[in-house]
Amino acid sequence: MSYWKNIKTVCADLSPNCRSAARTQSEMLDHPLTWSRRLGLWLHVLICRWCRRYGRQLRYLRSVAQTQGEAPASAPPPKLSAAARERIRQRLQKEQ
Repeated sequence: MSYWKNIKTVCADLSPNCRSAARTQSEMLDHPLTWSRRLGLWLHVLICRWCRRYGRQLRYLRSVAQTQGEAPASAPPPKLSAAARERIRQRLQKEQ
């Protein structure tokens, strides 16, 4: 009986609360985590469906943001014409 109690205590110590789990999931997208933080997050997400859902939403938003940043192959290069640059330069000089 004490064996399972010890396992439960260790899991509880490793597993973060929901607020920490949310921050850790966000950090995980930016850089690798230590094995202990990954394990703790895994334990938490295993039992918390809300944090699992939050993780899926984070991954979805990241994938959408990455695809939106890509310009289509047929789009013209994002450069201003010489006339547009001249109009901007004149407007800036006029405002000074």
